Amino acid sequence: MGGRLNIEINDVDGVSSVKLAGVIDEDNDLSSIPDRIKHQTVLIHAADVERINSCGVRDWVTWLGELDKKGCSLFFIECSPAIMTQVNLVNNFLGTGQIVSFYAPYFRECSEPSCQSDKMLLINVEDAVKDKPFRAPTCRCDRCDHTMEFDDIESSYFAFLNNVHAPQIQTTLATTIKKVSDGASGSLRQRTSSMPMPSLAALNSTPSVPSMPTTPSSRELKGLLTDATGIQTHAGPETAKPSGASSKLLYIIVGLLAVAIGLLTYVVLKRS
Repeated sequence: MGGRLNIEINDVDGVSSVKLAGVIDEDNDLSSIPDRIKHQTVLIHAADVERINSCGVRDWVTWLGELDKKGCSLFFIECSPAIMTQVNLVNNFLGTGQIVSFYAPYFRECSEPSCQSDKMLLINVEDAVKDKPFRAPTCRCDRCDHTMEFDDIESSYFAFLNNVHAPQIQTTLATTIKKVSDGASGSLRQRTSSMPMPSLAALNSTPSVPSMPTTPSSRELKGLLTDATGIQTHAGPETAKPSGASSKLLYIIVGLLAVAIGLLTYVVLKRS
């Protein structure tokens, strides 16, 4: 999945369900949604939103504002990491809406090809707000049962939880949420991690407005540290060993110093 934004709107049990998937950029069609909403309660399913740039953020805030004007009650379910990044960056990103659940990204560097390297953990806000400050829950690989590592910065990713309360969900709405969800079993859901390659058109074009900055994940920080130091962060400390070129240079310097000392000694002895 990738590229343009796909919008799917359905009426389920007197609720308007809006499912978004893809990239939200300047070519989105979010402005068409308000006129297609038939009910006061709106579920916004954002599990498959991959990326949002600054133009997308602007249009996102605008279309939610239109729904607010119509008096709609907004509930966000299964929000992707791309959505959660903007929730923590933009104050009015959700309008008057409430987050019901969101995904937290995890990864594991494993040499076994059969083991998954990426996984998403579905977190319910109702449970998360009970424990502040909230910390990333333990997540294990489904195959090898090893602990996976949270793939972001906890203090940033979960910051919004400090300012929200448990969403007010009626029983009928909770039933509808289960119907429109992607069938997560319990609180776990494995999702394939994909980083879509940009098209040639995207590479050759310059966006009119720069993309919103994102916080580097813990995996990206590890990569930067490894590139800068040449030391794998997951390995224990090792004694630095000089390379072959460095050893040769060291021998040459020592040899030159020995020659210089010898010449100096010869001159001193000759004068005396």
